[in-house]
Amino acid sequence: MHRSFTARSRPALLLAFGVVVALAAIGCGGGSEASPSPSPTPIASSLTEKLQEFKGYADQVQPIYQEASAAVTSVAGAVSDLSARPDQTWTDSSAELETAAATLGTAATDLEALTPPASLQAIQDNVVAALRSAQKVVYSTSSYLAKGVYTPDFDDIKSQIEEKVNSALAAAWGSILEAAGGSSPAP
Repeated sequence: MHRSFTARSRPALLLAFGVVVALAAIGCGGGSEASPSPSPTPIASSLTEKLQEFKGYADQVQPIYQEASAAVTSVAGAVSDLSARPDQTWTDSSAELETAAATLGTAATDLEALTPPASLQAIQDNVVAALRSAQKVVYSTSSYLAKGVYTPDFDDIKSQIEEKVNSALAAAWGSILEAAGGSSPAP
């Protein structure tokens, strides 16, 4: 059974950001700091510093996540009313997809500029690569629609665009999970 792009509540790319935010939030095993003891031990001080580092990183990632989330959501909306043959819906969709692609690129650049805790560097690098990959897919789809070239073997252009974008996001999710040490399939 074909699952449409709009049927997914959160594409895999957004879940990848969730992984980064969650890992940053829980840090070394807890999302909240323990009450400081009267005479802090070096271990307690180190744990508190680590928790502050992870919380600071999560705070920086959150607006980037929201930016990418809005872009991915707009991709679903951009193809929802796409007609089978070139017309104004193709032109409108192309413009929306181009904007989404630019936003994904900005999110990748913004995330890449952050310095994550060392344990999250590989995950951040994979999220940046996934954002750039998704940006390329969305931009190439926008370019295709802008050309307005109908091909008879594209019976359902909307489904084919959804499948292309979903495949790119699933591949991105797989690489991010691999970096995080997980092996769950894409949702």
